[in-house]
Amino acid sequence: MVNKLFHLICSDFKYCIMRNMMKFQVIFLLFFGMVACYDKDENYEYKPKTELSVILNGLKESYISLEDTLYIDPEIMVSNSEHELKYEWSIFMAYDKDKVPKVVPVTVIGEGKVLRYPVTEKPNSYTVMLRVVNKNTAQEVCAHVDIKVKNKLSEGFYVMKEVEGNSDLDLHFLDGEKLENLLYRKNGVRLAGAPNSCSVLLKYSYIDTATAAFVPTTALALATKEDFHIVDVADLGTIYSHKNMFYGEVPRGEESLFACFHLYGTSYFSDKGTYFCFYDLIWGDGGSGKFPVKTAINGGCKPNINICSDGSNVFFFDELNGRFLCIDANGELHDYPDQEDVTENGIRHSLLFLGNIGGKQMAILRDASDAEKLWLYELELVVEDPWWGGTMANPGNPITKISEISSEKLRKAECFCSNETSARILYFVMEGQVYAYDIDNETETRLTLDGLGDGEEIRFIRHRYWTGALDPKENFDCLVVGTQAGNNYKICMYDLIGGMTNGNVTRLFTGKGRAVGLQFVTLGFEVTSAVQGDYPVSY
Repeated sequence: MVNKLFHLICSDFKYCIMRNMMKFQVIFLLFFGMVACYDKDENYEYKPKTELSVILNGLKESYISLEDTLYIDPEIMVSNSEHELKYEWSIFMAYDKDKVPKVVPVTVIGEGKVLRYPVTEKPNSYTVMLRVVNKNTAQEVCAHVDIKVKNKLSEGFYVMKEVEGNSDLDLHFLDGEKLENLLYRKNGVRLAGAPNSCSVLLKYSYIDTATAAFVPTTALALATKEDFHIVDVADLGTIYSHKNMFYGEVPRGEESLFACFHLYGTSYFSDKGTYFCFYDLIWGDGGSGKFPVKTAINGGCKPNINICSDGSNVFFFDELNGRFLCIDANGELHDYPDQEDVTENGIRHSLLFLGNIGGKQMAILRDASDAEKLWLYELELVVEDPWWGGTMANPGNPITKISEISSEKLRKAECFCSNETSARILYFVMEGQVYAYDIDNETETRLTLDGLGDGEEIRFIRHRYWTGALDPKENFDCLVVGTQAGNNYKICMYDLIGGMTNGNVTRLFTGKGRAVGLQFVTLGFEVTSAVQGDYPVSY
């Protein structure tokens, strides 16, 4: 217990330092921009820039890779009439609080005053810099601007679906257009096995074999009954598959369930256990993206496919030992101690749902002896950090209340999801109808939703949202309902206010195959997006 508390203190101390370091980095970069380009002579004496200045104008916020040309005609002001200027343009991944120059090399893209550069970079955020040197005075000035590079794959709603027993992806764009069967288009084959889950790794790190550099990117983790792939959203190329994503021997006879993003890496879950790969893009430390040996814990574990997270720590139910477990921000696997009044270990009931709700967590379990009986577990998996402020994984028993569910409709529910942002509401489906269940008042309300036709089976419901402050045009907060009719899927999105909806369809996606879920991707993702509550921590 002492070791666990010490580890949690250290983990949270690092997180607290990280949060303050983001502020220090911004101050440092501002200071660096002011002092980095001073006059200098042969004796390396520095003085403020007074004779040479550069202004970059006319840039767009984003450019499309392999289509757009970056054109910049800078405004150069030189007070000394006798001058000979040297120009150097460069581009590199934008250095902000989650991307720093040392992660990837700097590329020189021009040596003339006017830049005309066909954009070929992969989708990401980049800094374009112009360095101007007055050869007569040795004065040097730098000017830079941040841009986004996009392509058709870097923004939109990804749908994982089953096609003839295997898995594929459709991408629905914000303008209503779509690309179908992307894995088949890319590789000529679909991913083997029916789908289990599609999760978004907001920031993932791997090594580019061509440059030997660490590459930060947004990736999709695709788990099926027979395989597991991590694919780069930039081009949907496979970074790793189950065959080569491990150090050492490849685990045999396991079924991949999902992968989860953490503040300092990624965890992988199968029905045999968990793995963790470490990287720290906040501090600029990339990683290979490969997974070492299985995470160890007394008694082993068998993860249930339902998980929840606070964006840093990931929580799940161990079916082998009947207990809730936590993988913290640094990849260590924790169990919880029993208390006299509440038993945390050896739970015999079957988990049906686990999710975030109203700043805390909840689980629904089916009684081990009576299949008609459901139990609602209210959990406090995350608590206030008494030492450093903010939050931390609960070091004590996370079960705060257990109650039998009295709602007849909820007891017959077929699928669930919770409101993660604005209300203590559980959404569920019963006999083709969607309901909102108020946890505190124990009341349910049938939702009247447009767009759902006769003969359509509701296959899944999700709470999906994106509230990133730097990406306001793409923000949304919606209840998602996915239906199936024959070989056709339909996904309707409904705006939420205070956890409820007026039932009007905000977005509608259709396609071929059996859809199992929907995930949103954008270039606006940051390492801290989930921790700050801007992006779902459910899968």
